[in-house]
Amino acid sequence: MPSETSAATSLAVVRSPGMHSGHMSPGREKSEDVVLLDRHQVRKQLPDIMGSVLARIWIDPDFHAEFMKNPRDALKANGVLLPDTIHIEFSVSHGERPKVVVYEQQQNSRFKLRLFYLQLIMLAGR
Repeated sequence: MPSETSAATSLAVVRSPGMHSGHMSPGREKSEDVVLLDRHQVRKQLPDIMGSVLARIWIDPDFHAEFMKNPRDALKANGVLLPDTIHIEFSVSHGERPKVVVYEQQQNSRFKLRLFYLQLIMLAGR
């Protein structure tokens, strides 16, 4: 059983609840993979997954670098498979929190439909 520290930074943070971590072979789906087939599934399930991704980016510099380099590949390596029409833009502006924007763009089209965006924000209360 992993220690509390390793569990906090395991790849399972990217997965849906109840799923375990592990890398998959390229092009091979596992039964515990999250396979999103269309825009409806992406809008319904991906925001929760991306919230976990942003939290993971905040605490794990290696995952941050991996996700920044290629968001789709980072998700795929962690068991989240997206339709080819779904595109993810990740940015960190100077002085701002990480932001993820998810688009749908059909092949041979210049039109991008923004499905959602997420950005970490800090709130202080008393």
